[in-house]
Amino acid sequence: MVIDKVVLIYFSPTGGTLRAARMVAGEFRAPVEEIDITGPGTPRSREFGPRELVLAAAPCYGGRVPEPAARRLTHFLGNAAPALPLVAFGGRAVDDALRELGDILTGNGFVPIAAAAVATEHSLARQFCAGRPDERDRAELRAFAIKARVKLGALGAAQDGCVRLGGDEPYRRAAALPLRPLAGEGCTLCGACARLCPMGAIDAAAPGRADADACIGCMRCVASCPQGARTLSRTARAAVALRLKASCAPRAKNVTVL
Repeated sequence: MVIDKVVLIYFSPTGGTLRAARMVAGEFRAPVEEIDITGPGTPRSREFGPRELVLAAAPCYGGRVPEPAARRLTHFLGNAAPALPLVAFGGRAVDDALRELGDILTGNGFVPIAAAAVATEHSLARQFCAGRPDERDRAELRAFAIKARVKLGALGAAQDGCVRLGGDEPYRRAAALPLRPLAGEGCTLCGACARLCPMGAIDAAAPGRADADACIGCMRCVASCPQGARTLSRTARAAVALRLKASCAPRAKNVTVL
């Protein structure tokens, strides 16, 4: 089958997921359209056709797809369009995130024909998988995308190449760390963090305050603050580093499925 376009739909609070997804999307010899579902609000509903490849990308939080990403993806309907789920993880494990993302797409009428889990810098502790995806990852992802492109070209219909990403057992319970960034003395009340927060958890009138129950700890406010005034406390950073040190591989391996 021939595709006319790659549509990259991404949830990428700190940019690592988008960077990895672009490495894959650019190898299909077709125009790439990007749809950002990271910010607050509900995305416009859209339907796709069999000549569009949808690359859906999201990070792994506690072994699962972040709830806002999962919810926003339901606004896109596949109509048997081919899809490629991609999950970015910070070096610990993918757990159920890739399977869950594939199931979301399948439930919306897409047909996953390939999938990937890519190691990226950990958003809470960037010393883990620092600099990833790097040039070695780029070469690996390029080879994967070329194989996926060749596979897609040989298919009569997306259903002929559908991949299965896991069993039918219940998903694991998300194990997200209860960590919330704080605004420091350098905060100028510009409101950038409030405008960009995926959950609308930050008070625009008083950015120093945030709804702890709504916050998902995605670190977008930290990454987007022009003053570098938002951060985790020193104690929180130390706790994260200690918890991850034993479980993050020295060089986590990417996972590809074809």
